[in-house]
Amino acid sequence: MNIALLGIERIGDDLLALRRIIHHHAPLCGLDTADAASVRQFMNGTFPSRAALNPDSLRACREMRAMLILLLRLEASTSEDLGFDAICRLWQHHNEILARYRIPNCHHEGMAPDAMLAGSAQA
Repeated sequence: MNIALLGIERIGDDLLALRRIIHHHAPLCGLDTADAASVRQFMNGTFPSRAALNPDSLRACREMRAMLILLLRLEASTSEDLGFDAICRLWQHHNEILARYRIPNCHHEGMAPDAMLAGSAQA
């Protein structure tokens, strides 16, 4: 399916929502999204040692890993379907939404595409 058919507005809203969920729940899994090496290890299935001691924590880490992979795949698919110019407009729209709601720019929190994609190269 061509993601471009969904429209940039919907894609932007959905990606932002997914990023918010990840940003909110990452600390619960012991994941520092600002640390590309930690994100890479997490995506490779190396969770904090405390996760192995608690089945609920382990489940949460697995769900977080799945959300990170989903985010990366959506971003990659969106980039391929929309092309470079459209993806630049999408990021501009993304940043405008953040500014409108006075949400700190996620880029400095390790959530920029380049930081996240650094983890996907190892996954």
